Amino acid sequence: MSAKEKGRFEEMAEKDKGRYEREMANFDKTGAGKGAKGGKRKRTKDPNAPKRALLVDAYRCIIVSIIKLLYLLSIYCILLCFDVPDYFTL
Repeated sequence: MSAKEKGRFEEMAEKDKGRYEREMANFDKTGAGKGAKGGKRKRTKDPNAPKRALLVDAYRCIIVSIIKLLYLLSIYCILLCFDVPDYFTL
């Protein structure tokens, strides 16, 4: 690349550097709009929020497996209605 071609890019780089320095001079480092401390504020827990039911928490895996079984049985019944060949025997 010749010096003439490089000069065009160097000129663009100097313009960009000047623009960057002007923007940084006007930059507000307090983080306006992000809270008093300038960072992301951590959400506090609500002590009055509803709690998860113990029954659902204890038997969640059983409930999920029953739902999956019912879903598979409904698909099997639909396939039986359409008279599908015997690929899906239990």
